[in-house]
Amino acid sequence: MSLLDQVSGVPIPERVPEWWEQYWGGMPEFVQHRSRSWATVDVRFREDKDYRVFRRKIAAYGHFSGKASKRVKPFMLFSNFEVYKRSRMEWIDGGAPILPRYPIYIVSKGRSDKQLTSRALQHMHVPHFVVVEAQELAKYARHKLPLATLLVLDPKFQQDYDAFDDLGMTKSKGPGPARNFAWEHSIASGHVWHWVMDDNIQSFYRLGHNRKFLVKCGAIFRAMESFCERFENVWMGGPHYEMFAPSRQKHPAFIANTRVYSCNLIRNDIPFRWRGRYNEDTDISLRILKAGGCTIQFFAFLQNKLGTQRLKGGNTAEFYDPDKQIDAKMMQERGWAQVDPTKLTQGGTGAKSEMLYRMHPDVTKLVARWGRPHHYVDYTPWEPERHQPLILKTDVVIPAEPNEFGMVQTPYVRRRKTNKPVSTNRNRRATVVTRDQRLGKDKAIRVHFNSQADMDKFAEITGVRMSRDAGSVWFPPAAEKQGIGLLDPACWKSSGN
Repeated sequence: MSLLDQVSGVPIPERVPEWWEQYWGGMPEFVQHRSRSWATVDVRFREDKDYRVFRRKIAAYGHFSGKASKRVKPFMLFSNFEVYKRSRMEWIDGGAPILPRYPIYIVSKGRSDKQLTSRALQHMHVPHFVVVEAQELAKYARHKLPLATLLVLDPKFQQDYDAFDDLGMTKSKGPGPARNFAWEHSIASGHVWHWVMDDNIQSFYRLGHNRKFLVKCGAIFRAMESFCERFENVWMGGPHYEMFAPSRQKHPAFIANTRVYSCNLIRNDIPFRWRGRYNEDTDISLRILKAGGCTIQFFAFLQNKLGTQRLKGGNTAEFYDPDKQIDAKMMQERGWAQVDPTKLTQGGTGAKSEMLYRMHPDVTKLVARWGRPHHYVDYTPWEPERHQPLILKTDVVIPAEPNEFGMVQTPYVRRRKTNKPVSTNRNRRATVVTRDQRLGKDKAIRVHFNSQADMDKFAEITGVRMSRDAGSVWFPPAAEKQGIGLLDPACWKSSGN
């Protein structure tokens, strides 16, 4: 029944719950909507030092994003003029630690001195296993963290692994053998589920209220486990990539029946194992869906994973660098007929996408994405609302109230770091913009304001005054460059130049 607005008399329709909300009761609170900016202005810079001065002035306010690319300007949210160090929060254990019920395995190779995922779990106080090859055991032992336990990969799993090609042992078989080893180790330990993760995940987040909050406890893994265990037909789940969940856009708490990458919670009794030299995550997701199982990908919980080819080690050299030479030949095959080679700016992923096309040609299309040979998979045949629904267990009663799994929010102070970036790829998307060259061709940062009060505070801090529809402004204003005082009206007029 509609509600009536007492002031205007305009009827306001009742909110219609979304399909996923019927399953989310008893889970951590999740509120996420599309957040439009009251005003958006591009702040432009003439010199590198101007940009550095701007960052110093504005560093205590708003929230900087680091997603810079050729198509997207880096941006910041300037909101409510609250001090940045006091407004940021993180999730921690509010009492006794809530740890994951099932074991966590990290498969790692060639990254003994980095171990990003292991460091993230150490900071979250979560015990875990790291699966390594025998020849690298001594290196990993030197850098082992207190909560990590090293496991040596049995070579039998490499010999028996189905790489889905004819190259045999002449080329690395990728992380699949180590993932199968972890699977069997979990079963031998008496577990019914297990986690398996890549070794280049930097941190984990919770999304909500149009913000991403860092998580420093293991309760999010327990929450995901509890949710997946509610269903008869959920065989795999995991958090979505942070880079694909913009904080100012509307998202559901989870989506069902799609691929799960890099951080996988897997039921041990399903009739599959990892296969394929490439794209084994997508392959096992599709085989689960085709067999009638379901997958869960969480937006409420996110993983901050480095992109492809950004971190040395692992299988980067064996998989990508040599393949750049054969991408052109690969694209002469029938599956690449619709791909425009002029759109490609980098290579190394042709064989990877080609293998998935051969595995699942019924739902896979070869395309060019992000400047690389890539693939597109159609998951619409398994849409949960129409074709392959989630099935609750008969004894499951979904609570009406949310459950934070012992997590509480606390403010934290971001520490300044000057460490060398973990990636040396010049084409990477910078996680923290520190140089003028990362700002794109027009050398600008897009600033979002929520009110006129935000704009007034911004002007007080920077000396840049502008109207709501200014479009773009210079920092510092041209008048300041010429020695005119910031309070001189001539300075305001020049700011829009």
